[in-house]
Amino acid sequence: MGGIASEGSGLQGTSKTREVLLLEKNRSVQSKNATLQIANSDLSDPVAALDPGQPLQLIVQRMQDIENENQKPRDTLEEYNKEFAEVKNQEATIKALKETTNEYEQTLSSKAESLALGKEQKLRNDSRKRTESCKRLK
Repeated sequence: MGGIASEGSGLQGTSKTREVLLLEKNRSVQSKNATLQIANSDLSDPVAALDPGQPLQLIVQRMQDIENENQKPRDTLEEYNKEFAEVKNQEATIKALKETTNEYEQTLSSKAESLALGKEQKLRNDSRKRTESCKRLK
């Protein structure tokens, strides 16, 4: 009997070991299945998640395009403003030069008139002296 008991207890021990191994294997398979399910759910098609961002990206792109388009007229306007400032400065310079020219013309005219009057006076004096000299000689 002792052999049978030991045989039975050996079978029972083997049976429990198989049961434990089957349970471990079952849990392992369940764990792998759960991991795969999680991985598959995380790896779902990202297009569906990105679709709402697509219109926003298009809006941002359009805004950048508009900003670039607006930059060209801004640059042109800035260029025109610089040119206008230069022209204004040139006009001021031209006006100042005209005033200086007018002053020089007036000064020159005054000097010429003064010299002409001086020469005329000298010629009259010389003429008078000659006339007087001629009268004395006669």
